[in-house]
Amino acid sequence: MSQLEEIYANKEMEEAVKTLVMNIKFASIDKPVHSLVLTSTVPSEGKSTVSACLARALCDSHTTCLLVETDFRKPRLRKLLGLPSVAGLSDVLFNDVPIEQVIQETEVEGFFFLNSGRKINSPIEVLSSKRYADLVRDLHKMFDFLIFDSPPVGLFVDSAVVAPLTDGVIYVIKAGKVNAAQIKEAMEQLKKADAHIIGTVLNGSEETDNYYYNGSKYYYSNYSYYTGDAPKKKRGPLSFLQKRKKHRQK
Repeated sequence: MSQLEEIYANKEMEEAVKTLVMNIKFASIDKPVHSLVLTSTVPSEGKSTVSACLARALCDSHTTCLLVETDFRKPRLRKLLGLPSVAGLSDVLFNDVPIEQVIQETEVEGFFFLNSGRKINSPIEVLSSKRYADLVRDLHKMFDFLIFDSPPVGLFVDSAVVAPLTDGVIYVIKAGKVNAAQIKEAMEQLKKADAHIIGTVLNGSEETDNYYYNGSKYYYSNYSYYTGDAPKKKRGPLSFLQKRKKHRQK
């Protein structure tokens, strides 16, 4: 069992994330949300864990979801998902590796993962390239939902670059980790990029119950993280993706 499944096994966590999924679905009546960027202000706010749990919860409703790691500096999702190290996003963009060969299947049906691949020196140039934009459009055709785990916007502008290619942004904040001024500055950075900020997840609050503030804009949850080691699972090339791609093209 992966670290993610250990986390998701916590009933409070599961219910909190499922409620978050429902709020995302109702975030826009006229234009349903099919892709999201998750970011935070600084590292260690639980952004990657929330990203993975959100993707996991979406698949409970028979949705196919691809979790894309766009953090080329400090990737951590592969270990959280208990998956082996393989080529990834950067290899597709630089080395013309077929996308079907690098997307990994997780232990949850319908839940897939694309890691960041080898480290690159200029992430911003890559993420703002036409080639990356074209790839994102292709991925939209292959999956029902896309989640992009992006570096903290308080330190890097990657999230602001990636956000306009998606339907919205979920902003993760860990209680007591950052102050109001830092959050405001980071939010302004996203707004300047015309990012659609759907809401904010407050992680590590001291409240005993989940509750809402100001309608559905802000979602607050109380949960903890599992930090143990997880066994690795081997996954091969996905014939599923090739079949799904052909089906979408009909």
